[in-house]
Amino acid sequence: MSNELIAVNNWTEPTELALLANNPLVLLDVTNLDLGRLPQHLKAALYTAANTFCAPQLQTSGNIYADNATSFSAPQLQTSGSIYAPRATTFSAPQLQTSGYIYAPEVPAPTLTQQIRRTLHL
Repeated sequence: MSNELIAVNNWTEPTELALLANNPLVLLDVTNLDLGRLPQHLKAALYTAANTFCAPQLQTSGNIYADNATSFSAPQLQTSGSIYAPRATTFSAPQLQTSGYIYAPEVPAPTLTQQIRRTLHL
């Protein structure tokens, strides 16, 4: 079953954003949203067409689709679904403990390997 794509932006009311973010059947298009406005814990998946993905407070999330982002940063992210960042050349999620597949082929192998090793506690 595919998720319903819903665009949110900086004018989306916090209560509406929280309600949408709590729905695992929703794919939130956050391209025009300051990602600092996201709730800390999401069940929804995220999509952005932006050139950067920087979600400073995000701790849990469904899948993350950052197809155009050359930089991926989620410093507080602990749990997520799969992360798709095919154009990212930098990837930072130092608190990540559990995730699905991480697809970031442009990130230098040592950087991504260190990130995955931290995720797997190796």
